[in-house]
Amino acid sequence: MTTFEKVTEDITCYKPKMHQAKTLKEVPFVFGGPRSITVQVKADGEFNYVKYQREGQTYALNRFGRKTVDLPALKELVAELQKWNIVEAEFLAEMYAFDPKGEKAYNPLTLPNLIHFLKGSDHSLQKQIKLGLFDLLSINGKRCDLIYPLMYEQMIEWFAGAGLVHVLPFCEPTSFEQVERFWEHNVVQLRWEGLVIRLNGDIWKVKPNCDVDVAVIGVNKNNKGYDEGKAKSLKMALMNEEGDYVEIGDCSGIGEDESKELFALTKDFKIGEDGTTVFVQPVVIATVEYIQTYPDTRNKVYRIENGQIKEVGEATLVRLRNPHVKGYRADKKACIEDIGLNQVN
Repeated sequence: MTTFEKVTEDITCYKPKMHQAKTLKEVPFVFGGPRSITVQVKADGEFNYVKYQREGQTYALNRFGRKTVDLPALKELVAELQKWNIVEAEFLAEMYAFDPKGEKAYNPLTLPNLIHFLKGSDHSLQKQIKLGLFDLLSINGKRCDLIYPLMYEQMIEWFAGAGLVHVLPFCEPTSFEQVERFWEHNVVQLRWEGLVIRLNGDIWKVKPNCDVDVAVIGVNKNNKGYDEGKAKSLKMALMNEEGDYVEIGDCSGIGEDESKELFALTKDFKIGEDGTTVFVQPVVIATVEYIQTYPDTRNKVYRIENGQIKEVGEATLVRLRNPHVKGYRADKKACIEDIGLNQVN
């Protein structure tokens, strides 16, 4: 079984800041310029900082200080790098897995199921977890200044004999048609979560459906499931720069089992109530998938103080069209870095 250690090291500064686009055509591609364009698949995994030390401890660290040292993928990383003249190196990676019980041999897990793999007692499941590398921060104490295609080629050489550690698939396109073909093969056919595109110093994220990480701030009462002890409709919110919660809409269609678990929030974390909603502490972060947004000038703004919630105004923002919960993010929390308004405006 994989063991974990809690540390205070903060890796938030390493997480790439990305623009989000709904389609490839929204990305401002300029081909034929002096700077290369790199397009790479995006795995639906957990962001990790990976530190290799030949004479010390090699580990993976997530944004909440969960330090992993004995994951099979890490052992493989150590074995491969020991073949080279590398004393220490720092990487950024997505920790992800495929579903061994899926209908297709290639079926990426969503992040909640990945967390189940990580914390489960079945060691054979943990052998499914991979490290998808997408950045090399430093090598032997020196910052890596290689452009991304050359950096990736170097890492591919290092890990040529590995099975659990690899560079996430990428290409260096010279035309928009090449990007479209890469999308069709990797996102549509192979079901990677989306693409990450590096161009002109900016990073763009494109997914087939848009999604947003939100805080669950309430359980709505105006549905028959509520009287049966089920949270069938949730009130979702994003955080503004003042730390207040801006309502983004309601989300229904919650599964039977999870609706019962979420209903417990109304007992254990209740911080207020009105005629339609039981408000709760934002201890649950959900990823909500949606088709598009539409403008709204009456998004309610809530503030939580001294264990109570109160409405403090309205904001002009958007609401989500056809939202549904994709999963729950145990790796995220109610802070502006994780549930900020910048995700939708």
